[in-house]
Amino acid sequence: MAHRQGDYTAARVHLEESVAVWWTSNDREGTRAGLGPSLSALGNLALDQGDYAMARAAFEERLAIWQEVGSRRNIAFAVNSLGSLALAEGDYVTARARFEESLAIWGETGDRGGIAFLLASFAELATAEAQPPRALRLAGAAASLREKHGTPLAPSSQARLERTLELVRSAFSGEDDSVAWAEGQAMTLDQAIAYALSVE
Repeated sequence: MAHRQGDYTAARVHLEESVAVWWTSNDREGTRAGLGPSLSALGNLALDQGDYAMARAAFEERLAIWQEVGSRRNIAFAVNSLGSLALAEGDYVTARARFEESLAIWGETGDRGGIAFLLASFAELATAEAQPPRALRLAGAAASLREKHGTPLAPSSQARLERTLELVRSAFSGEDDSVAWAEGQAMTLDQAIAYALSVE
């Protein structure tokens, strides 16, 4: 709640306390279940603050936990988070590799909500790489999938995507932006995945 309200100091205090408490727990299964989300929230907070070292430590620790458990779904989320970190650092090659790895896992599990989540990440990458039409097509495809399968983005992810779309739409004029968006929304799942994995 503090993170959503923009009180990053309070949010960090609470999240660091949560992580510390989980580490002292004698309940191994409970620790895995609770520590993963706590590390995710701490990493996302650090990412929003520009504290990339803290974000990396939290995301890598989170990934290690889910790899130990063997939870493919959570591994996909953790890998995507590392891709978002690489994107924020300007390392587009690593960001793409992480997003592709995460998308492959979602493809294996058949989770269309997860695939929609990844398409939004690819849209952010396309924005960073100065490819506005591509970004809008990917974002349109992601929005269409989320609507069909009832899988909205988390508030922090939605806010990041909206900032991305603002930047993208400012590069267009007239109806060009709506055409690219509509092209993305018209894509089938397979078409959207193939488009995300293509390189322009």
